[in-house]
Amino acid sequence: MRPSTPPTGRGLRQALPVTCRAGRNRNERERGAQVIALSALLTTTMIQMQEAVRMIRTEGLNVKVVVGGAPVTAAFAGEIGADGYAEDAASAVGMVKEALKANQ
Repeated sequence: MRPSTPPTGRGLRQALPVTCRAGRNRNERERGAQVIALSALLTTTMIQMQEAVRMIRTEGLNVKVVVGGAPVTAAFAGEIGADGYAEDAASAVGMVKEALKANQ
């Protein structure tokens, strides 16, 4: 069952679910997303981040992309064209808030 209002975390509204599929990013445009955060827990799944970033850019979404997760590094984030890397969820929130301030 989905909540009637989007959940929030440390003052940021979250859109769920968190899976990324081709074409799904149009939903993020309609929702007015400003940031898309991607997380991978295994090296076998982190390789899909590059495809997700490519899809986001190809679809022309004007969003910041932040990546993180256990196997992800700042160097990998740069290689795949992400706008930022966060070591954990708490640092991701701080990075997103700074990015949103810069865009105002």
